[in-house]
Amino acid sequence: MRGNHLLRFGFVTPIATIDDPYTLLLVLFKLDSKLEGVAKEQAAQEIADALGKVPGPFVPMQFGAPLFPERTKGYDFALFARFKDRDALDKYAVSQEHLDVVENVIRPRTKLEETIDYDLEIPDDTW
Repeated sequence: MRGNHLLRFGFVTPIATIDDPYTLLLVLFKLDSKLEGVAKEQAAQEIADALGKVPGPFVPMQFGAPLFPERTKGYDFALFARFKDRDALDKYAVSQEHLDVVENVIRPRTKLEETIDYDLEIPDDTW
């Protein structure tokens, strides 16, 4: 449903509207090449769980493996998050909670130097 309400289980629930401008964060991760199979899945889940607890995005972050792995140039999974504006994203990026997750959870499980972090501003009523 467009606008600032969502129909869920027969009830109309107010949500953050996507008709307003927001800042989108997209991050692509390559997991450590020493990880295989279940260990890769576990590492991705640990990263998702840790980042999901960091305050900042106005809706929960979304995480996932690619639908077409053969087209990802080796990237194992991605996240995207929506922030109210660039200021909110900037505060999130330097928050101690985020920095702790990067250092203690992401760095040991990924090829951090190959991580792609892409931010863009989405004008109102775009999606």
